[in-house]
Amino acid sequence: MSTSSELNGKDKIKTLKLMLIGEAAVGKSSIMYRYTMNSFNPNMLGTAGIDFKKKEVQYNDTKIKIILYDTAGHDRFRKIIKNHCKGANGIVVVYDLSEEQSIERLSTWMSDIEENAEKDVELLLVGNKNDKEPRMISQEKGIELSKKYRIPILETSAKTGYNIEEAFSLLINNILKKELHETQKTTTETKEKEEIPNKIMNTKKKKDETDGCKCIIF
Repeated sequence: MSTSSELNGKDKIKTLKLMLIGEAAVGKSSIMYRYTMNSFNPNMLGTAGIDFKKKEVQYNDTKIKIILYDTAGHDRFRKIIKNHCKGANGIVVVYDLSEEQSIERLSTWMSDIEENAEKDVELLLVGNKNDKEPRMISQEKGIELSKKYRIPILETSAKTGYNIEEAFSLLINNILKKELHETQKTTTETKEKEEIPNKIMNTKKKKDETDGCKCIIF
C-alpha cells in the first residue's frame, strides 16, 4: 500500500495514506489541523466530503510523507469515504468523549472499513475532547470498545494538543512494524522455496546411494 522513492540517490521517502473517520463534530478536522499545522480553531467548520493535509516526519532513518485525509461524518458522503478507504495504510476512528451518541454508529464505521479498506490496514480508536466537561463516555467504556474491535485506543484533545502526536506516532509505528514483519515473512518463505530443490536432490542422492548398497548386498 505504501510507496517509496529515491531522494538524492540515497535517502528514501515513504508515503503513507492515513484517514480520520467518525461521526460529524467529533473533532476530526481539529485533529488534522493540530497534527499537521499545530493549530486549533474553535470555530472550525465541518468538512464537506473530503479534505487533506500533508506532513513529513522522520522515523529512524526513513523520511515519511503523511497524507492525512479528513472525512465528513454525514451519511450523504459515505460513498466517497468508502472509496477513499481503499489504499489507506492507517485509519483513525474518532469519537467524542463529551457526546454519548458519537459511539452509537461505531459498528457502522467499522463495517465500512472492513468492507472497503485493505485487509492489512492498521486501525486506531481515538476518544477526542478529553478536555471538555461534562464527560459522557468513560475510560472503561473506551477500553471495552477497544477490546470489542481489537484495536488500540488513546484519548486526545485537539484543543490542548494532548496525545495528538502520540496517537499518530503509535499508528505509524504499528504500520511500519507490520510492513517489516510481512517483508521478513516473505523473505523467509522465498528462502524456504529456494531450499526445497536442494532438499529433494539431497534426498534423491541418499536414496540412490542406499539403493546402490542394497544391490551390492544382494
